[in-house]
Amino acid sequence: MAGSYPDVPGYKFAYDVDGTVVVCHNVWNGTNFNFSSGQLRDFNNEWTHIKYSNNNSNYFGYIAFLFPEQRSLAGMFLNMQKMGAVEYSTDSTTGLDGTWSTVTGPVLYNTADKIQARVNISSAVVASMTSVRIQYNGGSGNLDIRNIHLYGSTTPTASPNRLRVVDMTNTSTTSDGVTTTGEDMAAQLDFGNIAQRANSTKQFKVVNNSSTQTATNITVSLDAPTDASPSLIGQLQVSTDNIAYANAVNIGNLAPGASSGTLYIKNTIANNAQLSVWSARIIAHAVSWS
Repeated sequence: MAGSYPDVPGYKFAYDVDGTVVVCHNVWNGTNFNFSSGQLRDFNNEWTHIKYSNNNSNYFGYIAFLFPEQRSLAGMFLNMQKMGAVEYSTDSTTGLDGTWSTVTGPVLYNTADKIQARVNISSAVVASMTSVRIQYNGGSGNLDIRNIHLYGSTTPTASPNRLRVVDMTNTSTTSDGVTTTGEDMAAQLDFGNIAQRANSTKQFKVVNNSSTQTATNITVSLDAPTDASPSLIGQLQVSTDNIAYANAVNIGNLAPGASSGTLYIKNTIANNAQLSVWSARIIAHAVSWS
């Protein structure tokens, strides 16, 4: 444990920006719709006000996450009303078709306490899946969604033409003891408890996962789906040399299979920093692939 809170069980899926399709199927009346990118960003952040509510009391259905590649699941934080079974599939294309199996372990919460998003992550271990769905049953109440956080990892052989943010050894171990290659860096990059006016620095690198394509003009930046005041971006900054820090840096091109040099992320806590549990994510983006 880096600080006062348990380590997260793996990488938190950035399903609002990583190509995941999230669809809501109302089985009761046969309708469905895809959640917008703005709604998904809200579900994936850490504020706990209600982001989506369906006031129809006569409904039954699923919220299905259709991933762009095969992934493993390590944990979930489900902060919503009326949850039924949680299931996973390796062959579904719609969230309704295919074969589904039960995910054991997820616990339902309905809380406005932001801290619970960190301390009440349920263990939910699935070795391989391409989609996961949450059953809901309206009954006599609303479907109110506050947060849906999914933790796990993507193996390097899945979706090969992408950039990976990894630790300095390109290996890491999740809190459930599973060793993976890269990407499960959340625990390693946990700054723990830092006082106002203090700072801490950690190292990472970017790997081109492709064996055939060069990633061109790569920018490494930071994003905070749930921001503080003053902003987390600026308190958190990145660097290529551990001297000059900025909100984003360009690391040039990476040939197939190549790794960047050592990169640095520094957390410099402002003297008026907002006290709580906060998180941000590192984004590595190539302008083009060739």
